Amino acid sequence: MSQPRLPHWLEIERLARTGQGVSGVLPLAKLERLRSLLAVDEGEALLELQVQRYQRRYVLQGRVQAELSLVCQRCLRPYRHSVAQAFELVAVGSEQEAERLPEEVEPLLIDRGRLDPAQVLQDELILAIPVIPRHMGEDECTGQALTEVRPPEAEQEEHADERPNPFSVLAQLKRDDSQD
Repeated sequence: MSQPRLPHWLEIERLARTGQGVSGVLPLAKLERLRSLLAVDEGEALLELQVQRYQRRYVLQGRVQAELSLVCQRCLRPYRHSVAQAFELVAVGSEQEAERLPEEVEPLLIDRGRLDPAQVLQDELILAIPVIPRHMGEDECTGQALTEVRPPEAEQEEHADERPNPFSVLAQLKRDDSQD
């Protein structure tokens, strides 16, 4: 992506005062919580962030972009999932302050006016992962895992011939009686 690395910390007030935006990348391997959801943790993720002051609060507007390697839940093979998602967050200093926000506003808990951009990037990428990751087109997904699993009914039918028939004893007794 040929972008600079994201800094470890950002001062929200300074960003809002100067009006400067921040843009940078982080390796996916450095995002611990996200890494556990990926098939392969190679590549980088981009974060673009602007901070503005609005009604005595800091509003963070930004965008995340990455190519994530996820495991398709249909065929159980890795596939590339593109993420390009915008977000808007309101910085709060405590849980109580977050509870006072309107329901449609997404809070972001920050510590002493400082923000960890890796945390924001990681949270937004995790939220962008589908609940059930899978290839989008049927031609891309072989569905191999589904074809290998057979329904229990088919297995029962297959083994029906192997089970002894409980009435075979009665049939044998009936044959014995008719011979006498």
